[in-house]
Parts: sequence; structure tokens; C-alpha cells
Amino acid sequence: MTMTKKKLIGKCPVCDGSLYISELSCHDCEVKIRGEFEIPPFSRLDETEREFLMLFLRSRGSLRDVQRELTLSYPTVRNRLDALLAKMGIISARASQEEINEVLDKLESGDLSAEDAVKLIRKQELEDESKQD
Repeated sequence: MTMTKKKLIGKCPVCDGSLYISELSCHDCEVKIRGEFEIPPFSRLDETEREFLMLFLRSRGSLRDVQRELTLSYPTVRNRLDALLAKMGIISARASQEEINEVLDKLESGDLSAEDAVKLIRKQELEDESKQD
């Protein structure tokens, strides 16, 4: 009997919670190992993120090559890479440039004090980090 292999997913499709692997099986001797096994970081990525990662690797880490291939600005490519690395737990998440720009716009218009702007950006960074855990 041939089983079709399915792609491993990293998030619960019902509640978006973190999944774990509970059983490993050997095709040859049919041994089964049960426990709580961590899902590899690459499995936390969606299809678009995996494609971006593959392009980055094929480009041997050259963001300029990725930029040319995707016809995106260098900062956009850099932000995508940072988001991907944060999602994989390789670097800590930071507030996105868009979120920072919104805070800076409010600061410039006088709707926020400098102290409140710093608090908002730091709060966003802490929220992003807690989402990774």
C-alpha cells in the first residue's frame, strides 16, 4: 500500500496554534516512536516564504540578485528576509517599517510625543516577539 506524502504544516488550521509532531514511523520495519517533536523552522513558512528562501539560497545570499529577480526595491527584499528570519526564530522580530512610519507620521503631525512614539514602537516589537513564542 503506497501512502501519498503530505507537506508538513507548522500552524493549526483551526486555531492557528503551534503544532508538534507526535509520531515518527519507519517504512522498513514499521517501528513507531511517539513523543512531542518540534516542527523544523522551515515548516513554519508558507509557500511564498519558502519560494523566497529558495530564491535567496539559489542567489547564494545576494539580496541584490533577489531584488533583480523579483523586481522589488532593496529595502523591501531586506524586510522580507528579516520577517522570514524572525518567523523562523533566527532573529528577534522588530516593528515593521510600515508600523514605524505610521508612528513617525503621528509624531511629525504633533499627534504623539517623542516619548509616546518610542513606547509604541517598543510595544509593537514586544508583541511581535511574543507571537513567535
